[in-house]
Amino acid sequence: MRKFQLQMIDGKELINFEWKTSKKPIAVIQVVPNFDEHMEMYDKFAKIMKEHNILVVGTDLRGIGESRDETDGSNIIFDKKQGWSKLVEDVKNINTWIKRYHSDLPIFVMGQGLGGNLARAFSIKYSEEMAGLILINTRDYNYYISNIFLKYMNLNQMIFNVRNDAKFLNNIRAKRMNKRHNQLLKFDNQWLSSDWKFVEKYNNDPLCNLKLSWSAFKDIAVGNNFISKNSNNEFITKDLPILIQSGGLDNYTKMGKDSQKLFYRFTKLGLDTDFKIYQNLKNKLLEEEVNEVVIDDIVKFIDKYKENY
Repeated sequence: MRKFQLQMIDGKELINFEWKTSKKPIAVIQVVPNFDEHMEMYDKFAKIMKEHNILVVGTDLRGIGESRDETDGSNIIFDKKQGWSKLVEDVKNINTWIKRYHSDLPIFVMGQGLGGNLARAFSIKYSEEMAGLILINTRDYNYYISNIFLKYMNLNQMIFNVRNDAKFLNNIRAKRMNKRHNQLLKFDNQWLSSDWKFVEKYNNDPLCNLKLSWSAFKDIAVGNNFISKNSNNEFITKDLPILIQSGGLDNYTKMGKDSQKLFYRFTKLGLDTDFKIYQNLKNKLLEEEVNEVVIDDIVKFIDKYKENY
């Protein structure tokens, strides 16, 4: 693995990661991580992909991981203004870099959780720039509810210090995620994975236990509003293959139901979409102890569509 910096359109420097293959690669996976992750967490997955001659590139998004500014404190802040738009354009800039140095390879964009929302927004604007889209535990959203939430967040921007921890919303989110918490096990975030060693490592990682600021929630609301509007999704090219993967024990997607709703949305639009649900797996599918079928489905998806690019 090598790390390198890239400058974004607004001058922001982001830290990027590349896992090269020993043989000529057959494809590239561009990872868009969740907002509670950083790219070094994908090291195990990337090494497995290398065995299949698939090159992996990913970015610590602005406000996340090693791309964070010291002034951000302990809260996630994407940018002072238009944070969501800048996140989408950051994904585009990394995509352009990949094309420049790997112009002969198909690019499959993979997003997890809220990173999946960002990957969806990227596919709406730039679906012609990718060979396929992989969404892991990514939810669908009702447009009208998203619109109300956006108005609520716009109001909060006038009431609260936008850089502060949005405690009320973060607490609601944490309560919903942990509602099937096993009280006999004395640690948090059990909903993430059945691999307790991973959960313990996650809990002790200072780059994972960050709180979303009011500003970050506002940007997420902007993104949810954008991707939930059906007319926007119609801009996705009809021949873009999409793989949706979800855990049957994932609290975030309501046991995979919200991912299934996304599958229905895409199929109604005539998009080439496949949906896989793994009944005994939780949120971090790539970090489950028994996830060979998850990995196998990703490799098969890439192998099937790599020639269509």
